Amino acid sequence: MSDISTDSGFDFWYVLRAIRRRLPLFLACVALVPCVAVVYSVLQKKEYTGKAVLQFRNPEFDQKLFGNSFIQNPSDPERVAATNRARCRSRGSRR
Repeated sequence: MSDISTDSGFDFWYVLRAIRRRLPLFLACVALVPCVAVVYSVLQKKEYTGKAVLQFRNPEFDQKLFGNSFIQNPSDPERVAATNRARCRSRGSRR
């Protein structure tokens, strides 16, 4: 057996022998503990739920609020509606 060690004092074979001597404990740490954590997590009662609501800008809102329009209204309302529909369908839409 060749000695694989570095200048920092790390001895590969010493670590390998230590793991072999404590193999059941090593396997429990590497495999069993994460499995138990996942099962425990899945079996927990769900405490929180979420809800999302999309709100689109009313082009006349600033005019109704202030009496004049600060934001230029879009010239093509069909295009705005198509964009809003596309946003509803993109990423995470379940339709």
